[in-house]
Amino acid sequence: MNYFPNADWTFSMNMSLLSDSSLTVDFEGVEQFVNMNTPKFKLGSSMQYANGEGSAYGMTLRYQDSYFADGFSGTSGNIDSFYTLGFNAKWSLEAIDGMSVGLSIDNITDVVHRETFLGPEMGRFTSISLGYDL
Repeated sequence: MNYFPNADWTFSMNMSLLSDSSLTVDFEGVEQFVNMNTPKFKLGSSMQYANGEGSAYGMTLRYQDSYFADGFSGTSGNIDSFYTLGFNAKWSLEAIDGMSVGLSIDNITDVVHRETFLGPEMGRFTSISLGYDL
């Protein structure tokens, strides 16, 4: 869902809600259990302000519910729920027409989490970018 109240502001939200995180299927007469390897509930939202002068500011929020992951070679386990809060900004450099610098900080609260079973622990991620529009 997106909402654009005017030319400067953008609000968005997405959600995934499954009725079950596993299925029972019949394959060639044999009943098998299939784990979806995804949480039943995920939510994301963002807001962005971009003025006509080349500057932009925004925030993101993401939540993922806990779930059981069933992997290959007998590896399986629980993935804990987590949330992340992010911030981004972009500024135009007046000295060079078309050039901008950006800053993005994902998981600004540094909530250490895993997004997949046996995946790496993830924390805060910060990046700086330099852009040029022709």
